Amino acid sequence: MDKKEREKQEKKILELAKQSGVHTNYFFVTTFDRYKRLISHLDGLQKCIDEVGQMTTKEYVKGRENIVINPAINAYNNTTSQANRTAETLLKIINGFKKEDGKAASDPIVDAMNGGGKS
Repeated sequence: MDKKEREKQEKKILELAKQSGVHTNYFFVTTFDRYKRLISHLDGLQKCIDEVGQMTTKEYVKGRENIVINPAINAYNNTTSQANRTAETLLKIINGFKKEDGKAASDPIVDAMNGGGKS
């Protein structure tokens, strides 16, 4: 997904969050911001991997070079795991936010997160 489409979905999610009232929930706000930041980090790491490649060289003390796996790959994988856990937490917050009638207020938000919902 390109950055423009992602920003469009983020706006849609925030609009739906306002409609349901979850937008004022501290945990929703901080977790959503954290998730967006992690996705931004992933974009930068992906760019680094694309530019440098999967393999790179590491210079040792005496000037010897050794071919190693690009460290950005491990950082990318770790950040992806963090982003996935953050998304799970975000969904738990949204699904835990209930209306007075007991129905989940977040169904449209979950739909927007899945790329659906009304524009």
